[in-house]
Amino acid sequence: MTYVDDWYAEAALVGQIRRINDHNRIQKIISFRERDVLIAARLRKLFKVPGQRIENAILYRDKVKMKSYLREHGIPVTDFQAIDDLLDALCFIEAHENKYPFVIKPVSGGGSADTSVVHNVAEVMAAVAHHSGESQMIESFVDGKMYHIDVLRVDHQVRYISTGRYLTDCLAFQHGVSTASAFLPYRTSESSRILAFANATLDVMPVEKDAIFHIEVFENSAGQLVLCEIACRAGGGRIVPLIEHNSHINLYKELLVHQIERDELSDLREGQMHNDKYVGFVLTAPRQGTVVAAPKQVPFEYVDDYEIYTQAGTVYGVPNSSVFATAFFDVHGSSVDEVSEKLAAVDNWMQHNLAYQ
Repeated sequence: MTYVDDWYAEAALVGQIRRINDHNRIQKIISFRERDVLIAARLRKLFKVPGQRIENAILYRDKVKMKSYLREHGIPVTDFQAIDDLLDALCFIEAHENKYPFVIKPVSGGGSADTSVVHNVAEVMAAVAHHSGESQMIESFVDGKMYHIDVLRVDHQVRYISTGRYLTDCLAFQHGVSTASAFLPYRTSESSRILAFANATLDVMPVEKDAIFHIEVFENSAGQLVLCEIACRAGGGRIVPLIEHNSHINLYKELLVHQIERDELSDLREGQMHNDKYVGFVLTAPRQGTVVAAPKQVPFEYVDDYEIYTQAGTVYGVPNSSVFATAFFDVHGSSVDEVSEKLAAVDNWMQHNLAYQ
């Protein structure tokens, strides 16, 4: 095994991979993180390794190209536009009759990082200035529910698929609100409708033989489904561990063993696997300050798994991602409402038992 000190130091990375390739020809380049998708595709081209090509990788990383492509192929997406400056943003807003709010974010962002919901011209100016120097986009804000769909494809077949409903806004962390989600059983009408939309999206995207996908979908106030975005990597936060706990498969492991053609190591069962329980997780949001006391044990029997990341002396600044948390808690229930109530209770307990100065 070879380690590279700085994966994003291009010269060192390419040099190290060249040395490996000189001794043992590289046959696979596999990436798990969103930031690595395009780098991996470029390395495949350089070293003539089969797998996802650059032009396809870009469709999963460049949200403007992604949404343009999907719209051309009949998938509903939010109204959007690439912007170079403040005037571009204001022209888009004017074309949409100044119906605030709008969303301004990096074209190639991830994890809700550096995403701004703007409600007036002053906030537009601040958001555009904050992202100055990088590719940006603006899009209409969708008021409604948001779902995540996680998919494992093996040999061009969907072998695992599940959907969950976010119980809090994915940008709520910017206001100190925890990120929470409830997984939906596969055969509910709510789940079936969302999964059909996700499968239709995958049908038009360029997909590899073996791959993982994380798809986010809005249901607007009129009940219409609209794609937020699609990524060719697993969902963040507690999604992968919760899938493993309930379905006994690890998405990362399954992708790896099938990419390297070691199918005998797979934990997949025959046919398509999916979630059949009401379960959920919460990532408890920190407050700004220094932690002076943190709990160590949880008094709730319905908590299936948890970990408290924080301890006395931990310093928190302004959160910049929806997965920025002091702890996680996984729970189960008999409905989305019950899961939501349990997550709210444990989140409230955690917030009241963390002391800051």
